[in-house]
Amino acid sequence: MGTEDKMMATMTTTAIWPLIVLVVSLVTTASAQVSIDPYEVRNLALRFGKDIYEGSAESTCVRKITSNFEDMKARVVWFDSNKMMEDMRNDVMNTLNWKKHAIERIANESQRLAANHTFVNKNLDMDYLNMKRLYDNREGETPTNHNDDGVEWKTIELSPHPNFEGANVNLEKSAVHVPINVYERAADIVNDIKWSEALTPFFKNNLMFDPGLSWQFFGSSRGFLRLYPATEWKNEIDFLQLETPPPDLYDCRMRPWYIQGAASPKDVVILLDSSGSMTGLRNTIAKNVISTILDTLTDDDYVAVMKFSDHVEFINKCFDSLVLANEKNIRQIKEDVDKVRPTEVANFTAALIHAFDLLQVVHASKGGCQCNQAIMLITDGAPETFEDVFRTYNWPNIPVRVFTYLIGREVTDSQEVYWMACHNRGYYTHVSNLAEVREQVQQYIPVMSRPIVLSGERVFAWTPVYAHVSEVPLSDWVWEEREKEIKTKILQQQRKRTVVSDSQVKDNLAENERNDNDADNNEASGSISASINITKRILVKNVYQDSEPETIRIANLLGVAGVDVPIKEIVKLTPAFKLGVNGYSFVTTNNGYLLYHPDLRPMFLDMLKPFYSSVDISEVELADNVLGPRLMDENINEIRGNMINRTVGWKKIKVKVHMDSMKRAVTRVNHYIYGKIDFTPFSLAIVLPEPYGSYRVEGQIEVKVRREENFTHYFRGNNWRVHPEWVYCDSPNKISAILPKSPEEAITQFLKTVLNGQNFRWKTSSTRPQPSGTSTGTVSQVMMTFAVIAKVEVELFSMRTITVVAIGHLGCLCSLCSLTNLDQKLKMFGIVTTFVATRSGLTRFEDHRTDAEKQNTSSERPFFDTHTKATEELYYRRAVDFHAVNDSAFVFSVPFDANQREGQLLVTGSHAIFLGTGKSSAPVAVVGLQIKHSVFVERFINITNKYSKVICSAEEVDCYLLDNNGFVIYSEVFANTGKFFGEVDNSLMEAMVAKNVYRKVHMFDYQAICLKIMTPQSHAESERKNNKTRPYPCDKEFDLFEMISPLTEEPIKGDDNCGGEASGCGREFTLQSVPYTNLVMLVVHKTCACDISTIKFEPKEIVYNTSHTCYLQKTELPRRRPTTCHNYHPQEREVKQCGRGSKLFVSLFLTFISLVKILMENT
Repeated sequence: MGTEDKMMATMTTTAIWPLIVLVVSLVTTASAQVSIDPYEVRNLALRFGKDIYEGSAESTCVRKITSNFEDMKARVVWFDSNKMMEDMRNDVMNTLNWKKHAIERIANESQRLAANHTFVNKNLDMDYLNMKRLYDNREGETPTNHNDDGVEWKTIELSPHPNFEGANVNLEKSAVHVPINVYERAADIVNDIKWSEALTPFFKNNLMFDPGLSWQFFGSSRGFLRLYPATEWKNEIDFLQLETPPPDLYDCRMRPWYIQGAASPKDVVILLDSSGSMTGLRNTIAKNVISTILDTLTDDDYVAVMKFSDHVEFINKCFDSLVLANEKNIRQIKEDVDKVRPTEVANFTAALIHAFDLLQVVHASKGGCQCNQAIMLITDGAPETFEDVFRTYNWPNIPVRVFTYLIGREVTDSQEVYWMACHNRGYYTHVSNLAEVREQVQQYIPVMSRPIVLSGERVFAWTPVYAHVSEVPLSDWVWEEREKEIKTKILQQQRKRTVVSDSQVKDNLAENERNDNDADNNEASGSISASINITKRILVKNVYQDSEPETIRIANLLGVAGVDVPIKEIVKLTPAFKLGVNGYSFVTTNNGYLLYHPDLRPMFLDMLKPFYSSVDISEVELADNVLGPRLMDENINEIRGNMINRTVGWKKIKVKVHMDSMKRAVTRVNHYIYGKIDFTPFSLAIVLPEPYGSYRVEGQIEVKVRREENFTHYFRGNNWRVHPEWVYCDSPNKISAILPKSPEEAITQFLKTVLNGQNFRWKTSSTRPQPSGTSTGTVSQVMMTFAVIAKVEVELFSMRTITVVAIGHLGCLCSLCSLTNLDQKLKMFGIVTTFVATRSGLTRFEDHRTDAEKQNTSSERPFFDTHTKATEELYYRRAVDFHAVNDSAFVFSVPFDANQREGQLLVTGSHAIFLGTGKSSAPVAVVGLQIKHSVFVERFINITNKYSKVICSAEEVDCYLLDNNGFVIYSEVFANTGKFFGEVDNSLMEAMVAKNVYRKVHMFDYQAICLKIMTPQSHAESERKNNKTRPYPCDKEFDLFEMISPLTEEPIKGDDNCGGEASGCGREFTLQSVPYTNLVMLVVHKTCACDISTIKFEPKEIVYNTSHTCYLQKTELPRRRPTTCHNYHPQEREVKQCGRGSKLFVSLFLTFISLVKILMENT
């Protein structure tokens, strides 16, 4: 008799005694009749565990598949992760270099075309493609606002193309966007648009050279944007479907890619005149000027804002020095500027001295950007020039530029502020109304770029991650529209007219946000079309601006050339199949911000979060420790510092990771390998889970491929899927956008056509883009799996060869399994789907539903159609992680909304297949199945009823099955199914934590959005209780739960005084792990009615006190400055343009001379 059988016999004997006691004790009270024997619970858990495991293992053929891998003499080997990291870094570097070559060609041709253009001032031809007046009329529809502005719209054929986020484009043409604040019929604009039209052939040639190229563009210093390929202009207002949408305010000169490309980093001190004269419209204009200036700053700049009247003070006491101009700081500064109220008399001397002192101290202490410095003065006039201050602090070298903005229509003290700018290498503008703000503010940018222009050096600039202009930002006015939609939806669900409470809105949003926070698919940057920009300045110096020669020498920027680099193109170079399950990569900037990361979550509902482009690595990589919020782990800090400083290295850290809509947690050791991407400000890291992430499976098989062999028979039928987002092979006609209808069709096309070509070869790393018609970079393991390649060495295949025999020859999943009466077995266990997935991205499945079930349109789409990402699917990742806890277990789960699916609820189970022994093992596949929840529960109840007349059947006893994260798989109350157990009975959940069944994993969400309830504006609003809300970025914290490993095989007893110590009322409970599963059986014996405590299972906002908030705002994480700086050129002294004041000065001078001449003639 085996050990297991002896244990079963012992348990069965032990289980007899409670039955005897029940027979002889009928006269006792009901509570005394029930006695829970912990070993009886253990017996039931073992029987159910064996039952469900055997049914799952046989139906998924797990033993046969494992045997197939072993029969192929597969071996597990350690692989060189540092070498893989080096190869990936080189691939990314080469790809980005190809993009730089494209920009170089655009910049060179732009400068040549501009220099050779003959300026035309008469008979101007306005015939060009305006993106805001384009449409495709092949469907017979015209825009509703067609010809509203009196300018003819143009028709153009547009087709979707994958290089451009699926946008409809025309590859033969480029098109132009002109901002609303630029007069498109002005002579200089028309001339520049005319010569830039000749850039189109060069755009096309760039795309031919690099078939993976995305958007190419030229941003003119005059404000227009030329974009290739031509497309209809789309921005966020087009997607909101508002009755009265706001105007299109896009201006390329205000975009980060233009500003970073145009000028070197800068330290900026903004001085706001808050004296009593700055009231009314002047106050409004001044605040808009500051807001617009702040919008022109980038992550490489620093800023401080002071207000001055009779005294000088920072508008935010926490920002008492220069702070990094990131989105978070800019948002706070804007809020503080809005609170400024005018008072007293302006003390210009004190304000200027404070500003110069601050810049000198920061520069001397090696703070700030250590490049350009500027003071921006916003005032309605100054009483004098304050020459003594400038002579003391800024002359003769003038390290600090001074820009002055004269506010208001009726101003008289203009010459003084004009003098300040012109004598300090700055620029003067007069902003008389709100409409002029954007155009006048950006005038400082060309001035800051003069040293670069005069040097003749064209330096590449790199932006942080940014979303496409069509993405909708999370702003107040957008939120108001969304809130209306949410309330309408809730009212419709209630089917009666009533008031929607704030809590209902919050609950609805919380659920939607959890769904949006599900980053388990490892897609870069969430679901947005994220990109980075590479730009290069185009310089014009010592030329005349128009056909009339001027005596004033200029050094103007012609514009900025650039290309978009979609983040997904970088991610493709660090493919998931190489990193393996639960492995991932990420890229950081010189500021420590993420370009992409599996936990970068830029969206709130369908809107862009405010700080999505400045999420720090320390905000997503969380070490498994007990530190409080915003306290960085020293190991994470070390990795961050090394990546910023472009150091190559590695480190292993125990981390905590959330998954499944931030409701599950796993702790593991991650191995970080990182290094710089040469010639860029970025660093790349790959992360591999330990220990299995450092091992791979290789097969000792020599593969000989004969072209006459037909490999397509492995792909017969429709019972297989491949990862829909992995690049298995690019279409030879990719540039023409002729693509297969599905990823599966792409593979069959590839087999039938491309591999039959005599000149076919697999792509390897290359220093230049591959021409179309060649397989791209990482052809999937599925292709290798089926051995469709000539004369490939065994080392190239590694585990791919194994998959050929182990999975490729399976055909029908269970056709090779020695199951008798398969249909009867499947019906007995309620199995509707079985499947197997491999790290190649291949998923094969069997659909066991009846014909009636398949035709039921009210049910959800089949599992195999919605879970096609293999290693990136939650069932796959959890099975592999749980293998370290129990290597024989199936991991079961139900959806969180299980209680809303009664009658259609399915239980999903998965089991990871590892090869090797101990730490030297690696996952090769995951098998899985879906079971009808009703049958799953029925088998559990049948077993408990058969072997116990008390447990799970007595009225005083409650039984539960919980998964390894504390979620209810079974409860006698169906409404509890799918819930976190703390929402059912928190005191028992805490008791299980105390008994070391579960451990709390305290998590932080530093990308959260909270809702603030706005104070009612009127008594009527207050009476309706229909308050509005406002979203704002915040930090949240929450506890997740993880089963402690290894969980004891012995039953665990405990009690819970749910009525309090004095009442003597309580509950006894018994816990038992269910063998061969991730489940825990909980049996609760109630001796009296208990007051059940529950918790709401959702993140809570972290409210920092004032001092902590100030500390966080003032604390700057280390960063690395850009390597190039242009802040001075000796020839700049010859450039005399310093603003509109020069024209005013000349006009006044000529008026004065004329008056003198008249007076002399009259005397």
